[in-house]
Amino acid sequence: MEKLTSDIKELRERYQNRYRSFRPNRDETIHIDQKVTGESNSQGLIDWEQKQSLRRSAIRKILRKKLITKKENEIAEYLVKELIRNGHLPNDEIPECKISKTQNLIDKFVFILGHASEKKKNKTKKQLQNWLLDIIVCEIEDTLTPKKEELVAEYMSKIMFQRITSDKLEKEEKKIQTYIASHKALLNPDKSLLTYYLLLKKLPYWQDPDQEQLINITVDIYSIWEDLREDLNHSLQKEIYKTCKKFTPIFQTLEGIIEKKNSEDLLKKPEQLEEKIKEVFRERVNRIKQEVFKTIVVSVLGITFLKTVIFLTVENPFTNFPSNWLAIAINLFAPAALLLFSFLVIEPPRDQTFHLLTLEIMKLFYGKKKEHYSIQLNSPLKKALVSFYHLSTFFIFSGLIVLGLYKLSFPLLSLGIFLIIIYLVSFVIYQVQQKIQKEKLSFRSSNLLQKITESFAAPLVETQKIIKPFRFFLSRKL
Repeated sequence: MEKLTSDIKELRERYQNRYRSFRPNRDETIHIDQKVTGESNSQGLIDWEQKQSLRRSAIRKILRKKLITKKENEIAEYLVKELIRNGHLPNDEIPECKISKTQNLIDKFVFILGHASEKKKNKTKKQLQNWLLDIIVCEIEDTLTPKKEELVAEYMSKIMFQRITSDKLEKEEKKIQTYIASHKALLNPDKSLLTYYLLLKKLPYWQDPDQEQLINITVDIYSIWEDLREDLNHSLQKEIYKTCKKFTPIFQTLEGIIEKKNSEDLLKKPEQLEEKIKEVFRERVNRIKQEVFKTIVVSVLGITFLKTVIFLTVENPFTNFPSNWLAIAINLFAPAALLLFSFLVIEPPRDQTFHLLTLEIMKLFYGKKKEHYSIQLNSPLKKALVSFYHLSTFFIFSGLIVLGLYKLSFPLLSLGIFLIIIYLVSFVIYQVQQKIQKEKLSFRSSNLLQKITESFAAPLVETQKIIKPFRFFLSRKL
């Protein structure tokens, strides 16, 4: 029987305490008599990230309407009950004490915004209001529905702090950067939520400050904002994130093990722990396979339908599209065929992944020797070569597609529409590949299709304005 590390014991205890806090006495919870509508009726159709995003959007809408527009400060009870009424929170499960905690957060927001200076460091009071609103929305949402996953992200940051080395980072600086990278890798938070987590890390008293601390926060709020922005944009953050991302499957599996009601004696037995790892790993792989299959099927049907509608309403009536069955078939079905082909060649996690996963988790549980990973800033030359590679691949394959369609006598409009559809298909394939890669403990491109789609998707990934209209559509599948 092995001895569990103190960090694992602490994580397990904190996880169990958090779980018990989710089960309050029914007599002390908030009850809504009216019929609950909205998202609660479709909870099986969306994942927790989307529920979280929808809940935060609802909180933001209420705060803007009641607090900012109508200047009503005592709105916590209305806000919580409205969230329950619209299905963003469960009925008869939220403790009544959450109302007073939520009101304290709203009062803090009003105090800071009311006493902060009008302008500092080229930032206006209006900009500060928007930034603080994003923070308070995340804080209210986290107070009403605290997340167990954040405990594992915090533990991951502690482990990655020990493993990552760099002569360009001071101790405190490395602690902050591994904290940011671990939360990004494990929780995939948006910028507002990541800023909120970082704010709690740097100012532990932020959630419940005393009067003196609140005054200090108010005086320094612009400086706090700027410091957080600098931390999030650190020159080494991207490289640290890449290293942390490789270990995401380990900590996701660890979360699944900790979440199950295993006795401490059971976890001390390596053979029993290996069985638990295998169980959680298979559950995750099967779930991801199902998600990928659903994504491919829905995307194939959706893109084929879209391409057919465009062909019948735009291309055929308004262009001299060739009356050639081969050209029509390629125009309508080639993007969907590319998606189907990608599903066949994307490699799922293999047994080697499971063995590596088991080895790494054993190290975490029993304190075995761990490797260290050195982080270095990429040179401008390397960045330029990577960009050149993606751009070259992008233009070469775009050129080959254009040449092939030109030989089939595609009109210019049809050619442009076809290219746009191919780029969007490449982005869907890229997202599916990233989903699979998260389980592999390896980030090398495994086949030609992956390298091509990465290059096709790179402009979409890097250009946020292009991605944004499609992000919600794609997230509902992935």
